[in-house]
Amino acid sequence: MVFDVHYDDEHDCLIGSYSGEMSLEAVDEYAAAVSAESARHTCKLFMNDMRNAKLAFSATEIYRLPGILDAAGFDRTWKRAVVALDYLPDYRFFETVARNRGYQVRIFQNVDEAIDWLTKGKQTERPADFSLGLLKHLIHIVSMH
Repeated sequence: MVFDVHYDDEHDCLIGSYSGEMSLEAVDEYAAAVSAESARHTCKLFMNDMRNAKLAFSATEIYRLPGILDAAGFDRTWKRAVVALDYLPDYRFFETVARNRGYQVRIFQNVDEAIDWLTKGKQTERPADFSLGLLKHLIHIVSMH
C-alpha cells in the first residue's frame, strides 16, 4: 500500500491518493494520515483518488465502513469525493450506505468533477474565522445600544 495526503491551496481541500490493496487495516492507517492533515489545515473537504486501489472488502465490511470511518473522525461534518474507475459496484454500495446514514459522500470517475462537487457551495470562512466575525458583530450590536 502506498498513499499520499496533502492540502491543496488552490481548491482549499485535502487531496489523497491510494495505491495497492485496501483492507480494513489499511483504512486505519490512511484515515490517521488524512485526519492529521485535516487538523493542520482545519479542513474537512477531502478528494480521495482511489483509481489505483484494489478493494479487499466483503459486502458486510463495506456496509460497516461508514461507521468505521466515523469512529476514525470522518463524521457527518466532512464532505468527501471519491474517484474510482474499478470496483464501481462496491463504491456505489458504499456511497448509498453512507448517504443513507447522512454522510456527504459521492463517487466520481473524473477528478475535475469530484473537485467541482467538493468545493461547490463550501463555506469561505473557517469556523474560527466565523466565530470571530460573529463575536465582532455582536459587540457592534451591543455597543450601539
